[in-house]
Amino acid sequence: MVQIFNQPPLYLFSTEHMPCAPRLQSHAQMRWVGADTEKRYKVAPHPLLRPEDVTYNFNSLGYRCPEFNLDKLEKKVISVVSIGASEVFGIGLPEDKTFPHQFAKLLEKETGYPVINWNLGMGGASSDYMSRTLFSALSVLKPDVVLFVLPPPRRREHINQAGRAHFYINTKTGINTLDKLKTYLVDPGQISQIKANNALSSDFNDQINYFKNYLICQSICERHDVMWLFSFISNKYMSHIEPLVKKEHLVAPGLLELALKHKDNPAEGLARDMGHPGIKPNQEMAELFLERLKALYSTRLESI
Repeated sequence: MVQIFNQPPLYLFSTEHMPCAPRLQSHAQMRWVGADTEKRYKVAPHPLLRPEDVTYNFNSLGYRCPEFNLDKLEKKVISVVSIGASEVFGIGLPEDKTFPHQFAKLLEKETGYPVINWNLGMGGASSDYMSRTLFSALSVLKPDVVLFVLPPPRRREHINQAGRAHFYINTKTGINTLDKLKTYLVDPGQISQIKANNALSSDFNDQINYFKNYLICQSICERHDVMWLFSFISNKYMSHIEPLVKKEHLVAPGLLELALKHKDNPAEGLARDMGHPGIKPNQEMAELFLERLKALYSTRLESI
């Protein structure tokens, strides 16, 4: 198994291998993950998705996708890298109902070639995580298409002295008592890091960091000459940097807006945790991404 701790910083920016997922669950098969808990399900059962309907399978590096065995891929295969937070990961959904998986199937039907989806989505991920991970992913996986979905701008990633990546989901109210207790029991050293990170956060700093990471993602995609598209998890995070992004690559509305459209139908509008976007919003997002891809890259798709 690949060692995740005590790695030099350049391990996280390798162009020769994929770094481990920050939340390493290698070779695992799990029924409940993150916000999608059995306890929550018992309190508020999903109208459609049962406990046995959702399984999370992780590869050896901790990502919810197949192994990165590039030498075993068919010669005529289109590869897609999708990256973002829990909405891209597909929390509370069977893998085949997530929008990256559905996009891959739609693209397969459109082109007639097999499509493999490398889902690098990670619950609680930040734009920091996205730009760092794409640096390795585009060199190692060499995808034809990249889809990235920008999460809330207040989030950060911090690398500690052991080379371990920590996620911070900053809140203006700080750390509540229950979360503080949970964190202390699981990882006591992280409390001081969370406090420091929250203290440094500001709306202006968040916006600058957000755009900086968007720009890195854009630049990496353009340097590797891949077909790329992006979206915001919610339109409300778009307003500050909208004039600065390449709008022809933008897919809107965001997944949260699509989920809101189905607020009267939670069976399809919400995932099993009754909080994240469900089956219908993910299906619509996949269709929107394919529509934009065809409009922007029709010539390249025809030449595959």
